Amino acid sequence: MSPYVTRYKWFLLLFLIGVVYASALRADDGDVPPRTIVAVTTSLDGKPLASGRIFFHLPKDQFVGAKIKAGKCQLDYVPAGTHKVTIESKGMPKRFSSFEQAALVVKIVPGNNRFTFVLTSD
Repeated sequence: MSPYVTRYKWFLLLFLIGVVYASALRADDGDVPPRTIVAVTTSLDGKPLASGRIFFHLPKDQFVGAKIKAGKCQLDYVPAGTHKVTIESKGMPKRFSSFEQAALVVKIVPGNNRFTFVLTSD
């Protein structure tokens, strides 16, 4: 057998080992949290919120949010855990819209989550 063929086989073998090793490292996504979906229905004084924004506050001054339309919204990913929730909308009391006064706290679990916030002005 030619020395070039032998070198080619060694090069191919090392390349394949590298590909397998790299894919094994990629497959170990232990740091990726489980997928969560959050569906929310909101009303203020018995009426669905026409529009607004909802925020789930995470550690390290981060948040995940969505627009509220006709009293509903869905977020495709909110990390699992316990989070303060604030809602911004016309006429929304500070206890629901201010992070410092946030009266809403939810526990997000892996999988599907559904919350209904029936809020009052008083």
